Amino acid sequence: MVQKTRRDALVALESFYQGMSKYKDHECLKARTLHIKGVLPQDRSGDGLLSYLNKILKSKAYGTQVPGLAITILIIPDFTSQLKIDGEM
Repeated sequence: MVQKTRRDALVALESFYQGMSKYKDHECLKARTLHIKGVLPQDRSGDGLLSYLNKILKSKAYGTQVPGLAITILIIPDFTSQLKIDGEM
């Protein structure tokens, strides 16, 4: 009886930590993700936006603080207007 209770408690604890890990990972990703609308068509690779963000992060570092760094930019086109146009045809 005691072993079954311990086993059930272990399963419940593992389930709890697994759920918290998924929530924590999601929250961590949300805290480090920017959604920017209106990227210039000439900057389809995102290099200009990347350098601009890094310049802002560098200027926000105080004293001996290491400045932040934008590692990568992922441009995802907004297809909603294209879908609307296709739907009207």
